[in-house]
Amino acid sequence: MTNDERGDEPLPPKRPRRRAPSVGPAFVAFVVAVALTLTTQLVAGMAIGVWYVVTGGNAKRLAADLPDLLADTPIFVALNLVNQLALLATAIAAARIAPVRPRGGLGFVRPALTAWGYPVLAIGSLVPLAVGVAGAEAVSLVAPPDETFGRAFEKVTPVAAVPFVLFIALVPGLIEEAFFRGYVQRRLLARWPAWAAIATTAGLFGLIHIYPANIVFAFLVGLWLGAVAWRTGSVWPAVLCHASINAASSVWNLGTRFGVIPADPPNSAMGIGGVLALVCFLASVRLLARDPSKRAPEAAQEAG
Repeated sequence: MTNDERGDEPLPPKRPRRRAPSVGPAFVAFVVAVALTLTTQLVAGMAIGVWYVVTGGNAKRLAADLPDLLADTPIFVALNLVNQLALLATAIAAARIAPVRPRGGLGFVRPALTAWGYPVLAIGSLVPLAVGVAGAEAVSLVAPPDETFGRAFEKVTPVAAVPFVLFIALVPGLIEEAFFRGYVQRRLLARWPAWAAIATTAGLFGLIHIYPANIVFAFLVGLWLGAVAWRTGSVWPAVLCHASINAASSVWNLGTRFGVIPADPPNSAMGIGGVLALVCFLASVRLLARDPSKRAPEAAQEAG
C-alpha cells in the first residue's frame, strides 16, 4: 500500500548535510601570508636603502646604519602597517574564495559576552602577558632576542608616544586576530578538537614572529587569545585582549623611558596591580567556562 492509499503525507526530503570546511586552506593561507610579508619587507627594505643612498647616505655604511634606520618611528610604523595590510588581504581573500566557508566568516560576529565581561577580560589579559614575558625572558638567556622593538621604542618622541601606542595596540590587535583567530582558528575548529585548533593556531601565530623569544611570547599569549575567541564565539573579545596586551606593554616601555612610570615601582603598587590582574584573570576563566546562554543570552545564537 502506498502513502497516498494510506492517506499519509510523503516524508520531506532529507536536507543534505553540510560538509565541514577542510583545514588545508588555513595552512595555505599561512604560507601565503608569510611569503607576502617577507616579499613586502624585502621590497620596502630595498626602497629604503635606495632612498638612503640618494639622499646622501654612505652606501658602504648602509648595512651598519640600516637597523637604526628601520627603527626610526615613521619608517617602523610604515613597515609594520604594510605587513599588517598584507596579512589582512590574505585573510579576506582566503575567506572569500573558500568553496566551503566557516560560519561567521572572519569571526566578526556578536560575541556571547555580557558588557561587564569586556573590562574583566582586558585586565585579566595582563596575566597571560606576564607569562609570555617570563617565557620570552627565559628563551632570551639562550637565544639572541629581537632588538628591533627596543630600538623603535628608544626613538619614539613624547609627541609621538600616544599615536605610536595606539598604532601598536589597535592595528595588530585587529588584523592579526582577523587572520589567526578569525580565519585560521575558526577553520581548524570546524574539523579539529578545540584544544588542537587553539594550540596549532597559537603555534602559527608564534612562528610569524620569527625570533625564538618572540615566538614563545606570541605562542603563550596566543593560547589565551584562542581560548577567548573560541569560548565567546567571536573574534571581537580577542581583539580587545590583544590590544590590551600590546597597549600595556607599550605604555610600560615608554612610561619607564620618559620617567612617567618608575623603573622600579613600589612593591605596594606592584602588589595591588598584580592582585587586580589575577582576580580579573580568574574571573575571566570562570566567565569563559560558563554556558554561552548564561554569558549573554541575547547573543548566544549569533556567536559561533
